[in-house]
Amino acid sequence: MNSTKVIYGNIVTMDKDKSRAEAMIINGEKITFVGSKDDAQNLIDSNTEVIDFSGKTIYPGFIDVHSHIGLLSTIMAGGPSFDYGDSYEKNIEELTKYIEENPGKEIYKAYGFTPDSNRGFPTHEMLDNIEIDGKKFDKPIVVMDVNGHLSWLNKAAMDKFSVNKDLVKKFGEDLVLCDDNGEPIGCLKESPHYAVAGSIPVDLDEAKAIFTEIQQDHINHGYSMVGDCGIDEGANPMVTAMGQLAQEGKLKIKVRAYYQIFETCEEPLKEIDKAIKYAKKYNCDAFKIIGFKIFLDGVNGGMSCWTLEPYKNYKFKGQPYSGCKRWNYDRIDELAQIIRKANENGMSVELHAIGSGAARYALDVLEKAQAGCKNPDFRNAVSHLNCVHQDDVPRFGKLNVTPVTAPHWYTFVPAEIGAEKTIYGDPETNKDLDGNGYEDISSLQSYLDTGATMAFHSDGDPDVEISRILYAAVNKVDLFEDPNMRPRNIKEKMQPYDALKCLTTNSAYVLKEEDTVGSLEAGKQADFIVYDIDFTNEEAMKDAKTCGIAPKHLYINGQKQF
Repeated sequence: MNSTKVIYGNIVTMDKDKSRAEAMIINGEKITFVGSKDDAQNLIDSNTEVIDFSGKTIYPGFIDVHSHIGLLSTIMAGGPSFDYGDSYEKNIEELTKYIEENPGKEIYKAYGFTPDSNRGFPTHEMLDNIEIDGKKFDKPIVVMDVNGHLSWLNKAAMDKFSVNKDLVKKFGEDLVLCDDNGEPIGCLKESPHYAVAGSIPVDLDEAKAIFTEIQQDHINHGYSMVGDCGIDEGANPMVTAMGQLAQEGKLKIKVRAYYQIFETCEEPLKEIDKAIKYAKKYNCDAFKIIGFKIFLDGVNGGMSCWTLEPYKNYKFKGQPYSGCKRWNYDRIDELAQIIRKANENGMSVELHAIGSGAARYALDVLEKAQAGCKNPDFRNAVSHLNCVHQDDVPRFGKLNVTPVTAPHWYTFVPAEIGAEKTIYGDPETNKDLDGNGYEDISSLQSYLDTGATMAFHSDGDPDVEISRILYAAVNKVDLFEDPNMRPRNIKEKMQPYDALKCLTTNSAYVLKEEDTVGSLEAGKQADFIVYDIDFTNEEAMKDAKTCGIAPKHLYINGQKQF
């Protein structure tokens, strides 16, 4: 088939100089023309493949700047995956069946338990009661939660990984959860969780096989490029896995990866040198290591996000609690040095900050790092940002720090705000039914107003349609999650075109790919997505049916993916 194609349709180019077009010509992997249908017809001949999407709208391939396509591949390899919301008993039932069907493993792992706020965190005794052939099962079991921030261990796993009072002394009872007597219950959060999860060997071929499935999920949702946040090369060999897949021509989606640096690392500056070595070995168009992911706090579900004020609906041992500070102010100079070295080596840093305390710390450390950085292209991001104090919002634009947010995360109410009733609150007064304010939740338009280049993310959830993210940004409500939900913090609503930029041009800028993707222009790579709906139409974006619309076609490098 001829490598030259002409595409007709309602083309939203996202090019600031030419926002609309009727036709696009592709030669091989690149766009060679974008403009009117008449002009395109003068540039083609009878050998040109004609693809007519009349009545449909074409956009640049969407870019998810914060996904976990690699991490999911490793934590889902080697064990069963549970359905979201299943009970602990259901998890144990499925795990028991898996053990019976897969005898002989030295360590058993599983993924996806959902912390139950009503029952509390699970304990090792629940797993210790598993019986196989009428006998208590005595091999180590490690189960990771659905968010990837907690581990649930049986007693055998606790013994193997030294989950004891020494570990409690090192990390504290808020991360190594204990009973009233100070004894570990078999549930780990954040740093100790990663220490255990990261030391469980993963079969390289199995991880690659799972990756190919997960990448197809992302492609089916319309993503042509992802920022994979949090890969490393220990027991979980995802750098090698994705590097090999790229070399084998099996990496369909473009991956821009952030190498993970943990706060427990003894020599974090050397991790930068290690990542640079892997980048030289594997970087290509399909896969590039472009920076570093660093956690500053935990997650809402684990009650571990770092907040400025103590949680309103959670106390630790009866005392006020402000979450997990994975890098605290005592180490701010050290972290600033890490960020500075990364940037001076041409790499970016993405800081994980869910709570308002972590967000403020992120800005403080980035400001300190920027002050002495020799690279003028200081391009870093802070991801998630469920709750940011209004005093900190303008700092993103001032420091040229990209806020990476998830507009559809309205049901994840930060614990510092309080009751889940927030989702049914009054959009005019910004108060929930208990009178709690939520003006600091999920800022959007304010970031743009202060000059920040904002981007959106899915956090690697393969079930989230892009239309849902856009609808939530424009309407400040997520009807997909709950049809009775009311808008929240409506002053933060965005215009549809601005919302689209957060998944295209802005996202390309974050990943340092603004010269290759993000808009449909001559000379750029032919990545584009086709929908039945024009997301720039304000009336269409008010229709609740828009919330779950799926794409029709996706092309990456000029090749049709579906």
